[in-house]
Amino acid sequence: MIEFIIVQTGGGAILGSGTHVSIDAAQIANAEVGECVALSAFDRRPDPLLDYVRDGQLIPYPPRPGPWAVFDVTQEQWTDPRTASEITAESNAQSRAKATAYLADTDWMVIRAAEGGKPVPDDIIARRASARAALSS
Repeated sequence: MIEFIIVQTGGGAILGSGTHVSIDAAQIANAEVGECVALSAFDRRPDPLLDYVRDGQLIPYPPRPGPWAVFDVTQEQWTDPRTASEITAESNAQSRAKATAYLADTDWMVIRAAEGGKPVPDDIIARRASARAALSS
């Protein structure tokens, strides 16, 4: 049984892996998609989510800077495929989510004050006004 991985031609991203009983080295080398490398060339089993191949060596990806990041194996760095408008929209969505969460977390103070209890502190009133303004923009 021969174990192998398929590596992206001209890059190094691991596209897949497998085993085969009768495959020989020539068949591995002539794969239609990418390049094949026998697993015996590595000291451990490659993980396509954690590793890539460069110059016949298994290289772990560096820490990913965010869920949006895409690794460019030719430049050996993470890139951001998002457009400026997508980044702005994501930032706005995060700001809206924070404002909504803050209002929900402090609603009990407003209800308590409305029912004749302790008044809402001034700093909370100001932050709630800011949160509502962020949601209305």
